[in-house]
Amino acid sequence: MANPPVSNKYTATPPPQGAPTGVFSRFVQWIANELVRIAGALDAVETTTVTYGKEYQTVADTDTCKIAWRNRQKQSILLKADVTTMIWDPPFGACNVMLRIIQDDVGGWTFVLPDNVHWSGGTEPTWTTTANAVDVAAIYYDGAAYHATTSVDSKAP
Repeated sequence: MANPPVSNKYTATPPPQGAPTGVFSRFVQWIANELVRIAGALDAVETTTVTYGKEYQTVADTDTCKIAWRNRQKQSILLKADVTTMIWDPPFGACNVMLRIIQDDVGGWTFVLPDNVHWSGGTEPTWTTTANAVDVAAIYYDGAAYHATTSVDSKAP
């Protein structure tokens, strides 16, 4: 794997004019330049905040449901009970995530999302509650709030 490009945000500097040139002074300058190099390398590496690929499914069969966004970028909830408390453990940083909400073959289940979920237009959608219904939320997490938009009652034509 190739090394990532080093950011130009940090630049090593030579010692100031007239600075002492002894071994200790050169060592201190070397340490300073190494710290600059490391800071640039850390900035250059983009950290993946979630795992891509398979969907992670949570079965909600009690009144509390937990979604750990660090598990997967795409998650689903299979509703088998009313969920009055939903906890979302945040991803490591800003990212896009998707949530698929599935009613079981009985349907009629309701759920309450966390307060820091913000909706397009400021209004939470009316979720589909019929048996086997599927609603999908596309969500951008900014590090504090989840900004969401939805596709409700998603089905084949």
